Amino acid sequence: MQKGTQEVDGGYELANKAGESLDEILERSKEVGIQVEQISSAAQQLTDMSIEMVKLSDSISAIVEENTASTQQMAATAKQVSMSVENVAGVAEENSAATQQVSAAAEEISAQMQQVVDSSAILNTMSDDFQHLVDGYKLNGNGHGKDTKPAVEASSLAAATATDEINSN
Repeated sequence: MQKGTQEVDGGYELANKAGESLDEILERSKEVGIQVEQISSAAQQLTDMSIEMVKLSDSISAIVEENTASTQQMAATAKQVSMSVENVAGVAEENSAATQQVSAAAEEISAQMQQVVDSSAILNTMSDDFQHLVDGYKLNGNGHGKDTKPAVEASSLAAATATDEINSN
């Protein structure tokens, strides 16, 4: 009888331990579920950020293309102005005051053209930096993101340099 009581007590203890283990398993399962939700949310945020970075990169590319077209147009205009200056030089003996005005206009256009060229180079650098940022948010094959800290630091440095160059012009 005593042996039977001991076995019942032992079975009761095992049942209690099994219940506690089951409670612990359920608690851990809830924690894992919360972590899975957090990972899913972070992945969605990265996706949203990547989409936004692509849009920004596309916008910058469009601006660079517009600036390139403007630069080409200004180069053609400058060439035309230069040709006009040569024609005016033929009559410079007759009207030196008019020649000086045309020459000043050509220099001003040339300076403006140089500013456009400089701005285009800065925008090109910024476009490359944004591309590096976008590349830093892409997921690799196992679902993990790449470390983006160097790309962010490079972009911040380039943006600061570009801002300084624009302000100095």
